[in-house]
Amino acid sequence: MRTQSSFPLVGLALDTPVRSRRNRIPELEAAKAKIRRVVERATEAMVKVSGSVRDARHLKSHFDYISRNGKIEVETERGEVIATRDRLREEHRAWCDELGPPRSNERHTINIVLSMPAGTDTEAVRRATRAFAESVFGETNQYLMAVHHPGNDNDTKNPHAHLTVKARGYDGARLDPKKTDLQTWREVFAAKMRDQGYEVEATPRRTRGVIAKAARGRVLAIDDDEKRPGRGFVRLAKLREAADGLSGRSASENPYRNQIIATQKAVRASWLEGAAELEASSAPVDRDLGRKIRAFVAGLPLSLQDERNTLRSELLSSIERSRSTPGALSSTPRDRSEPCQGPER
Repeated sequence: MRTQSSFPLVGLALDTPVRSRRNRIPELEAAKAKIRRVVERATEAMVKVSGSVRDARHLKSHFDYISRNGKIEVETERGEVIATRDRLREEHRAWCDELGPPRSNERHTINIVLSMPAGTDTEAVRRATRAFAESVFGETNQYLMAVHHPGNDNDTKNPHAHLTVKARGYDGARLDPKKTDLQTWREVFAAKMRDQGYEVEATPRRTRGVIAKAARGRVLAIDDDEKRPGRGFVRLAKLREAADGLSGRSASENPYRNQIIATQKAVRASWLEGAAELEASSAPVDRDLGRKIRAFVAGLPLSLQDERNTLRSELLSSIERSRSTPGALSSTPRDRSEPCQGPER
């Protein structure tokens, strides 16, 4: 690769621009390693803010939830392992004493979930989460960590960690994560998982041609709970909206559709610019990566398919099947390609 190149792919498609500096070779090599992981479809790290706590009672319920009422070990930022419910109650009281009385519209904690796919080694997730927490919050905020996996939680299919972070830091500053913070946290967690020997990345959805957002864990939990009176209500409402769109009745559309289409075109063009640059390199490994980028782009969706479009397509397919096979009309399964957890309690 030409070291004087601006390498536009890095800035637009991956959100990690190459800075202007005299010697950029190490940075460019790191960028190419990242690109290779993306086009070879490495596992994507999942980090999300799952909620918050606003009072002592809610904090107690949250501690009970992440520890499964004391059955799952909880680790403090000091490295202490809390293995009994009585000790967890002591920790709860200590947190409440330090947090003081609740204030209007103030969050006492930020609750974070870090997740990896089923089959990932639980201890690798634990070590990566511990390293993540130390790196991001070790010098600023107190926190607790609990790791759920199929071995200690029957409701869990994929290993994931619950990180409960005090919103008020040691210096009194408030933790108020933004979208850019979440992306940074994903990148840190991905790096810590790579330290554990896993090929993991943390790229924006648009980089991978993904349009639709994953369904919220709370909504999925409601639809999955047979005892809840509202089970299936959200999906049924969306199917009705899709039917309205097919019949010509008024139905909402994605107001950002045109903007998303333009962004996807720009990302695709950025990928191809990077591919052309790599293919012009004298290094065989760069030319090979350029070809892989082109194959990756060829596999990206050719048209925008958000949730509304997907449901309408599924409904049309079901209608066609029902016409050819009486009784075949049925609701189609929802997309559950992203990992999720149940609701916090």
